[in-house]
Amino acid sequence: MLREGEKVWINGGGPHPGILIRLSRDSKFGLILTGTGTQGREVPFVRVDPKKRLGAPLRLTKVTYFYQDALVVRHVDDFKPDDLPALCPIVIWFQLYALAIARVRENPRSLPMLDEWSSVLKT
Repeated sequence: MLREGEKVWINGGGPHPGILIRLSRDSKFGLILTGTGTQGREVPFVRVDPKKRLGAPLRLTKVTYFYQDALVVRHVDDFKPDDLPALCPIVIWFQLYALAIARVRENPRSLPMLDEWSSVLKT
């Protein structure tokens, strides 16, 4: 069973890590903040270093940046949890959740299923 705050993998140009922010009410779709190893964009982000105490539980292979504009909606068949479940530490979770809320508030019409996410994220 998928849990909010869990690390998942999304395919698209190779597998990318993501953090499940929310599941839809019917559990068919996930709101996911995807990560990348690329830094240097002028967008709010959270940097997670797997060699640091807070980043280690996610078992990332390199420093990963979660950008505010990398929030996506995917059907549960289009992403999968890590082989060994990895739950986001609460400190990082709150930072990522804040990015997701800011993203929904900034440009809500760009997300599919807006009603689902805006009510769940209480924007």
